[in-house]
This record gives sequence, structure tokens and C-alpha cells, in this order.
Amino acid sequence: NNKEVGDFGAGWGAISLILANEFSKIRITAYEKDELSFEAAKNNLKYYSNVSVVNVDFTKINSAIFLEKKGGLDYVISNPPFHSTPKDKELIFENAFNLLKNKGELFFVAENSFAPKFRKVALNFFALIEEKENDLYTIFWYHKK
Repeated sequence: NNKEVGDFGAGWGAISLILANEFSKIRITAYEKDELSFEAAKNNLKYYSNVSVVNVDFTKINSAIFLEKKGGLDYVISNPPFHSTPKDKELIFENAFNLLKNKGELFFVAENSFAPKFRKVALNFFALIEEKENDLYTIFWYHKK
């Protein structure tokens, strides 16, 4: 509670919805670039005054929406696109780094076959706290260096 969270690639808003229900004083910005998913998230989250939904491509570094939140988030959560280009992966983590406060934390999930690529890029910006792996996915927990 009383924390600022960015949900990168919010899709239809599932994770933001869960967090908003669990933590009534949390403030969430759900970022989604796909127009249909953005509209679904907006609809699903419209009754939560502590959630804003923003249509933006989180692989673009100079977006005004990112600049207004720079250094203001306590946490970034993401299920990044697995088939993103190396440059897009770098921009996702660079934007997360820039948006997070000092000592801010990043949580993301990746399919195990893609995990090494995401791990390598994330380590350019963040220090690993913990990884949890099952048969299909790895969940990563990092903090801002």
C-alpha cells in the first residue's frame, strides 16, 4: 500500500486488477501498447480510482508518458513480449530502470527458453535478488543498481 506500481504490457489488466483488489492504497499505471488490449484494460479497470491505464509502447524510450513518471515508481511488473527484438528488450529494461525510484524493484516472468536472453539484458540495469523457476517459466526479481 502507498506504493507506485507500473504494469508494463498490462494486456487486459489482470495483474493490475489483482493488485488493486489486494492493496487498496496502491497506485498503478497500467501500460499497454495494443489498442484492443488497452481498451479491454480500460474497461476492466474503470471502477478503480487508484489505477490509470495508458496506451503507450514501452519499447519507446522518449515517450512523454514515461518522462512524467521518471523516477517515481516503487515497482515495475511485467510479462514482457518473448519474441521481442534485442533492442526492444533493452528498451523495456531501460524504461523500467528510468521509471523506478532508487532501490525500486522489477518483477517479470519469461518462458524458460527465453529466460537467458532476458536475464542477460536485465543484468545491464539491475541486480538480481531472486529467481524462481518451474517447468515452463522463470520469475525474476531485481532491484535497481
